[in-house]
Amino acid sequence: KGGLYMELAKVTSKGQVIAKKKGSCYIIAAIGKRQYKCKVTVTELTSFALNKKALSIYAGKSYQLKIAYKPQKVKLSYTDVKWNSSNKSIASVNNKGYIRAYKKGTVYISAKAGKKIVKCKVTVKPAIVKVKSVKLSKTTLNLYTGECEYLKVNITPGNATNKKVVWSSSNKRVASVDEFGFVDGISAGTAYITAKVDGTTAKCKVIVKI
Repeated sequence: KGGLYMELAKVTSKGQVIAKKKGSCYIIAAIGKRQYKCKVTVTELTSFALNKKALSIYAGKSYQLKIAYKPQKVKLSYTDVKWNSSNKSIASVNNKGYIRAYKKGTVYISAKAGKKIVKCKVTVKPAIVKVKSVKLSKTTLNLYTGECEYLKVNITPGNATNKKVVWSSSNKRVASVDEFGFVDGISAGTAYITAKVDGTTAKCKVIVKI
């Protein structure tokens, strides 16, 4: 019931306590002639931060921002924080700090606790396009020792995010390959040249003659 302590905290008919001002008071619940008390101490938030000040994320992906605060004895939950996005068409945030990226652009995610507001700059990159297939210009290559030939790589789809080719030879003493796909015949024998892109591979059988 009313009184001075209503300035510190108030309680709803469902028992939800709402802190209003720094200080201590008692929440009393009465059932018949019996009363039950709970001491409530309202503490001001002195420090509030997010685990990220800046974040890069691909479109279609999500990330949860984590909160840090002082004093730690204050049980601050995600629902006590008001979250907001400066541009919800680029990225949105829910009441638990989960960011969902939609399209390329930059957006600021803000979190408000009490009177304190902190922000995280979120840069959304285009969605990752996976490599579906890798093909080489030749599947079999005949070389003489000392001879060199270039293998061309065809990547599908053409707009794949990762197009970096990693080359390797099954036997460098027979045939070697550089970072550009140039194959050198070293000595007589057979070797396999492999081109690997984003986990997808293609091979070429190299037969070297003297």
